[in-house]
Amino acid sequence: MTTTNDDEPKLIETETKKFWGIIGKGPFDGCGAAFKKLGELQKKVFADDDDNKIRTAMLVLCDVPNTKNKEDLVWAAAMLIPDSVESKVPEGLEEIVVEGRRCATSMHRGGYEGLPKSWGQLCMKWIPSQKLRPCKGSRECPHYEVYMNDCSNGTKKEDLETQLFAPVEPAEENEEKKQADAGDCCSSNNKHPLEEDDKKKQEEPEAKKAKE
Repeated sequence: MTTTNDDEPKLIETETKKFWGIIGKGPFDGCGAAFKKLGELQKKVFADDDDNKIRTAMLVLCDVPNTKNKEDLVWAAAMLIPDSVESKVPEGLEEIVVEGRRCATSMHRGGYEGLPKSWGQLCMKWIPSQKLRPCKGSRECPHYEVYMNDCSNGTKKEDLETQLFAPVEPAEENEEKKQADAGDCCSSNNKHPLEEDDKKKQEEPEAKKAKE
């Protein structure tokens, strides 16, 4: 059973963020290959990142509730680039600039399989309780999650931290019901695309010990 210890959501004014990423199209569970390629590029470009300042992220670049065909979903496996990095975008990656704006944010703690539930609680419960609604996702206004750590450096599954960001705007009257009806993208029944990758990272050290 997966347990989480999410922080209480809050509203913040974000600063402009710069991402370098691989843009993909189709179901979210197809992003595993993109994250694998991103990891390889990250090691080459930021080989001296001993302090792990470069964090990976997933951006949703479309209006998920109104995208009827999963093949039309647009997303990006990306790196959040600090302001101190002045180099050009490496070959194979695209730059995505997300302008600062008002966002609802919360910190999910635990395995990736619990993320759809955390997104649902943030977008379908907490945001409407503030008389707000999530903005429609797009490349200019994405919903995104930033992975503060991962299993590759020995972090235990229960210690994983993922920060969620959902841009918001004032809600119309009777908006809460509309959001609940359109909330399939945040459903706790959805499988998070990194869940299988997380499982493999957990199993690799165990398999190595077994061989030894």
